[in-house]
Amino acid sequence: MKTIRWWLVVVGLSVAVAYGIAYGRNLAERLDTAERDRAALAQQVRSLGGVPVVGPRGSDGKDGHDGADGRDGGTGPAGPAGPPGPGGDPGLAGADGARGEPGPAGVPGPAGERGAAGAEGPQGPAGAPGPQGPAGPQGDKGEPAEACPEGYTGAIVEIDKQNYFLCRQVN
Repeated sequence: MKTIRWWLVVVGLSVAVAYGIAYGRNLAERLDTAERDRAALAQQVRSLGGVPVVGPRGSDGKDGHDGADGRDGGTGPAGPAGPPGPGGDPGLAGADGARGEPGPAGVPGPAGERGAAGAEGPQGPAGAPGPQGPAGPQGDKGEPAEACPEGYTGAIVEIDKQNYFLCRQVN
């Protein structure tokens, strides 16, 4: 798509240049024809005994009376200075200049007063557990416990030459 657009621009510019050249050539021909017609008209006016207002190209017409041209006069004295002109309109504001380099740091000021204590913050997360403390003193000896719960009786059983204590349900 970009290539097509580019070629369209190139073709458009080429057509515009060709048209400009053709128009310029036509304009030059018309100017040459008008100059020839003006010169012919001035010659016809002279042939009829008149004085043309416009002379041939590049020359001045006669001033209408015969006589030698006078000398150029000298430069006259300078005239008085004129009054000052009115003030002009204010101009547009100029653009901002470039930003300058930062200046040096200033001297630190004195320390301010200590501020009021802030509000207490929320409780933080629990910490890791501490090390285990020393063992406490031996407690009092309690009453003997029953070996089996109520409704069961205890018995020692030997299995693979090992003794095991079992509780059996009483029927």
